[in-house]
Amino acid sequence: MEWEGETFGTALSEYEADRRKIHQVGGHAFVLQSPFEATAAHQAGAGWYGQQSFYAEARQWVTLLQLDEDTDARMLWGDGAHVIWGIRAGDLARLDFSQVCFDVQGH
Repeated sequence: MEWEGETFGTALSEYEADRRKIHQVGGHAFVLQSPFEATAAHQAGAGWYGQQSFYAEARQWVTLLQLDEDTDARMLWGDGAHVIWGIRAGDLARLDFSQVCFDVQGH
């Protein structure tokens, strides 16, 4: 008899076995290294972990688009990488795409 956690774990394992590519618009970035929000805050000049300005800046960022390597589409970033574009939520609400952040995360 399976309990709910086992059922969820089984479903997750089946999903991961079938997962070939992660392409998404919005949502939470599937990262291989640092959280995208942390990378975006650092690129925006807010310092790094341990600094109050860093945490305030990181909370503002959301994912715009994430693309996984896709050999079928000839999108190769190197070493199984993902490319991620993000934006501050306030800028997105104003449709101001002048300060978009870009990150590549690979193995």
